[in-house]
Amino acid sequence: MKILIADDDTTTRRMLRAVLTRLGYEVVEARNGTEAWEHLTGPSAAPLAVLDWMMPGMSGPEVCRKVKGLRRAPEPYVILLTARTHSKDIVAGLESGADDYVAKPYQVDELRARVAVGRRMLTLQAELVALNEQLEDRVRDRTDRIRGLLEREQELILKLGHDLRTPLTPLMGLLPILVGDEQDAQRRESLALCLQQVRDLARLAKQVFDLGRLESPRTSLVFAPVQLRSVTEAALAHLGIDAGGQEPRRRVDLEVPATLEVNGDVAWLQRVFEDLLDNAMRFSPDDSVAKVSAEDGEQAVVVSVTDQGRGMAPEQLERAFEPFYTGDPARTRRNASGLGLSICRRVIERHGGRIWAESAGLGCGTSVRFTLPRSVPAMRSGRVQRTS
Repeated sequence: MKILIADDDTTTRRMLRAVLTRLGYEVVEARNGTEAWEHLTGPSAAPLAVLDWMMPGMSGPEVCRKVKGLRRAPEPYVILLTARTHSKDIVAGLESGADDYVAKPYQVDELRARVAVGRRMLTLQAELVALNEQLEDRVRDRTDRIRGLLEREQELILKLGHDLRTPLTPLMGLLPILVGDEQDAQRRESLALCLQQVRDLARLAKQVFDLGRLESPRTSLVFAPVQLRSVTEAALAHLGIDAGGQEPRRRVDLEVPATLEVNGDVAWLQRVFEDLLDNAMRFSPDDSVAKVSAEDGEQAVVVSVTDQGRGMAPEQLERAFEPFYTGDPARTRRNASGLGLSICRRVIERHGGRIWAESAGLGCGTSVRFTLPRSVPAMRSGRVQRTS
């Protein structure tokens, strides 16, 4: 191992050279702090340095402070050689970045031991760097593998969604005709049951396909200022629900300010409201009322879709947004795919927001809340500046 000796006293350098050479080290010398600095920042710097405290140009602590300040890896192990033995001087030397010190006049055995400690530390540091590089290589390898698996998973989901929809298309077109033309009541009922199952499959295929699209980095969202109330009303209209309507199972109170705007993709946001409102309708009793509300929070717009349905247990809240999770292990509801909330989460996350569910427990209803970015930066007053 190469060691730098920096001392302006020729006799001291010769003595140090003799001792360290006898111990098997390769020794290079510097006559002052400037030469020591130049060597330690050069292309073939010694990994271990013994610096005298008092030297022309720069002192040992000054050299140490500047070298350590470069934060190069690996840093040299620095031992200060000094006649100062007061505790405050030792503290000052160590605070400059020195790793150890040897007091003058030094004992050969002490110098040998302290240099040996430095060598062990450098060896351990080199081993740690090597292990870290191996770990980084493994992480990169695993990351590449996971990325490849995710890409194949996305392709599989997209292909599955497409392949499911293709054979369903003629069935969706022909079965309503057969149901309408069938004169036998029992056969018509059977055909109607088949049509309902095909519609459920078509809905599942669309959800699988949409989930694949959202997972794919090739799918771009088109962001623009969006009026939340208009998007919510469009979702209600698509579901056949009138806001404030009196139909027992189709009542929704809409508490979204007409002027409240967010920055988002209008088509995907409408899809979020459709899925959340559909859940609110399907899992609520006939005489209940769902509510959609939105308010301008401190950091973003906060939207809530609340129902008076069967509610959710704590373990269900934790898993509600996982793909294919329905909260019903027996899957007695065949039209519940467990993909709706998962799609909602991916849409909101791609908008830079977050989504979560709240419930006081089973039988207490559920609120799904999510955040969306404002259409423009908020003014200091807290209001949103609208664009014309």
